[in-house]
Amino acid sequence: MGFICAVCGEKKSGFSMPYQIFGKDGREYPACIACSKIYDALGSKDCGELERAQADLQEKLRMNPQMELSLRDLLQKRLLASRERLQKIGERQKVRDNLATLQKTMPQTTGYSFEGYRIEAYCGVVCAEVVMGTGFFSEWSASVSDLFGEHSNAFESKLEEARRAAMRRLVEKTALAGGNALIGIDFDYVNFAGNLMGVIASGTAVKIETNKVENEKQD
Repeated sequence: MGFICAVCGEKKSGFSMPYQIFGKDGREYPACIACSKIYDALGSKDCGELERAQADLQEKLRMNPQMELSLRDLLQKRLLASRERLQKIGERQKVRDNLATLQKTMPQTTGYSFEGYRIEAYCGVVCAEVVMGTGFFSEWSASVSDLFGEHSNAFESKLEEARRAAMRRLVEKTALAGGNALIGIDFDYVNFAGNLMGVIASGTAVKIETNKVENEKQD
């Protein structure tokens, strides 16, 4: 009993069943445990695991020149996809690391333009949803405020917290979409059952640059 791993080309003995790698044409390629782990790791969201799997697979491809062309093509495409994923993960992490700065520096408006700037490109609509529990104290405080016709500070602070969280996500998504500014910002508030409330924020991510012609005229 035994089989030959289609990835590394090594003969495996014993009674263990081979892992199957499925091609787009429905064909199955037998793989050993080590190679199957490398293949699965290429779909990971962990940067370190992705980098190790990429290096390991490159070595397998180099060490097995007799590998079937269809399988080699399949593995190279998965390797390319994992590199693109790794790049996106890195970009997302970079944005998150600079999120506090972006929130302060990124131009934001409920309108559709910025004075002195022109829109170079539209990067798409971005949306962010935040659902937050109000809590017993906020509910009780709101009931008392409603009874006396007063403001509910507890509820207002919850809404403000949810709105700020939604804006953070909008800024993050704008940067990930390739934009450096946010226009047409809009907020919607939703009341759910079970003391839950939601804030839905939306806007358009754009790339802006200084309008040199207009600024020169002003000078």
